[in-house]
Amino acid sequence: MNDQAKTQAQLSAELAALRRRVAELEAREAEHRRAEQVQAALYRIADAASAVDDMQEFYAAVHRIVAELMVADNFFIALYDEARGMINFPYLVDEADLDVPDPRVWHKMGLGQARGITAYVLRTGRPHHLSARQTRELIRAGEFELLGVPHVDFLGAPLKSEGHTRGALVVQSYTEGITYSDKDLELLTFVGQHIATALERARLQTETRQRAAELAVINSVQHGLASQLDMQAVIDLVGDKIRDIFNAQVVMISLYDPRTNRIDHRPLDAGRVGWRSV
Repeated sequence: MNDQAKTQAQLSAELAALRRRVAELEAREAEHRRAEQVQAALYRIADAASAVDDMQEFYAAVHRIVAELMVADNFFIALYDEARGMINFPYLVDEADLDVPDPRVWHKMGLGQARGITAYVLRTGRPHHLSARQTRELIRAGEFELLGVPHVDFLGAPLKSEGHTRGALVVQSYTEGITYSDKDLELLTFVGQHIATALERARLQTETRQRAAELAVINSVQHGLASQLDMQAVIDLVGDKIRDIFNAQVVMISLYDPRTNRIDHRPLDAGRVGWRSV
């Protein structure tokens, strides 16, 4: 091989090495940007939990954050009560499945809406990435039942806090060509750990506000009794407090008289037209 041929070979090798180096740097930069994006998402989840006034708003905020990290057109959050063995679906957005569980209802594990793939994620307590083929195999094996429209790809990550499974985070695709990777599952699981902590914090804050509201009603009754108000005045006082707490236009308090076996319904509307018994 002459010197010119050697020089050409060396240049080709150096060019190939340079291209590999550029690709490595670009991949490292992409990972760095991804890490920054995930870190920003975690901060936003924590902020949403600390400022939560309405759990549905919090769930929607979580959905928006997850959608920035991966395709999440079909997304839902499930809550799990280990002590009772029951599942609740408080938030669900789905393009294809119109059989949406009632967010107010809890389902016994293995029955109704709690006998599908979400129950499988909760029962195993592990993250799962399941293709349509893998899902069919698990259904044939009796692991769970098919509920709703079959998916093309599925990611399910348990929400764990203090060693307990609190619920599950799910994204799925019904569209051929839109699939997930195992890295997406790792990311969803990682984010899910922080969401579980945020959910617990938001739940405690909501319960604290509820207890404060209940205490306010009790204090109103005690104030009325201490002031020696008559029963109607106490009812007015409690009705006003309940209306303020729940921002209700109409409040009705029912009184039961065991001697006459009669119930008096006393509604108070926003215009305060007075109480009436029926």
